[in-house]
Amino acid sequence: MRDSKALSEISRTIASEIDAAATGLTSWEEVCKCFVTHFPGSYACVLNQNFVSPEFSFQAVENLEANHLQSYMQHYAFINPWNTFWKSAPSGSILVSQRDNPASQYHNGEFYNDWMRRTGDFESAVGLKLQIDRAETVYLPVHYAWNLAETYDRELEFVLANIRPALQNALQLKRTLRQMGETASARAAIVGRTPRIALVVDYAMQLREANTLATEAFSKGNFISCRGRKVVFSDAKFTEMVQKVCRGLMLNSNFSAPKLTFESEGHHWLTTFLRLPDVAVGGLVASRPLFLIQITDIYSPSVQPDLLPIIEAFGLTPTESSLCKALSSGLALAEAASEIRISYENARQRLKSIFQKTGTSSQVGLRLLLAQF
Repeated sequence: MRDSKALSEISRTIASEIDAAATGLTSWEEVCKCFVTHFPGSYACVLNQNFVSPEFSFQAVENLEANHLQSYMQHYAFINPWNTFWKSAPSGSILVSQRDNPASQYHNGEFYNDWMRRTGDFESAVGLKLQIDRAETVYLPVHYAWNLAETYDRELEFVLANIRPALQNALQLKRTLRQMGETASARAAIVGRTPRIALVVDYAMQLREANTLATEAFSKGNFISCRGRKVVFSDAKFTEMVQKVCRGLMLNSNFSAPKLTFESEGHHWLTTFLRLPDVAVGGLVASRPLFLIQITDIYSPSVQPDLLPIIEAFGLTPTESSLCKALSSGLALAEAASEIRISYENARQRLKSIFQKTGTSSQVGLRLLLAQF
């Protein structure tokens, strides 16, 4: 059994690998390999599991066969009897399986008999849990044979406690980068959305950005409000419907989001949804889905520019003029294409032609030009 000095040196080595992985200088597989090198006969993983979806957004592993990892990700992870610990234990907790939750109590279960036994002699483990947010959990388990537990249990608990700050710092760095990217994406999404109420929320309906009309609607609180950053509608059932649509967009990239309508105080509101492109973070922390919600009063006349002068001035075709009208109302290009019943690729080509004819180079510039007529 190694003394504290030797274990501290191992901890420093692994912490250095974690720092390098966090900044992209090495991979998280190298972190796992470092554990296996210092604890022969083990396998090590770094996993990011979303218990809401449920799904894995990241995995790195060393010394576990690929077919075992694949079957775990696809099925066995979701019947893992240790999930109870990973879900409920405070962030920063370290589990020593033989002491806290022995594998022997699961010997008659599907997880143990159909997966764990087939991976090899890895019945013991020590693992570290860190919580990113309500849904995401990062955990780092190291598994090994039962006959190594007397030595490895104590040693790995010591090492994981020592490298915990390095892993926490790595997660904080990735969270900060993700937050910055999400804020930029949300702000860009609501540009030029007038005269529609436009807001960006996450899967939990937490507000990420809102245009002026949305802010004014929140203040009035007649049909929509924002309480503690959570967006809710005056009709609780409609709030549930909106959440259901956002969840559908989160779980399935091909989900066709419906347009929802509701009435409030003489107004008839049309609500549309669009999932924003994911923010690329890379590595241990996953991107989070954000949703643009646009709300229009169907019976309120939209403030549209007089397009006839600009059509005549720049020689736009009828389809190009229809596309300009849709874009000027605040629709994104994909939405505008759907509105005038042409394909997205056709709309892209038409937009290039409009840019060339009008001397503009962006949708924002085009909207500014249209606003002058």
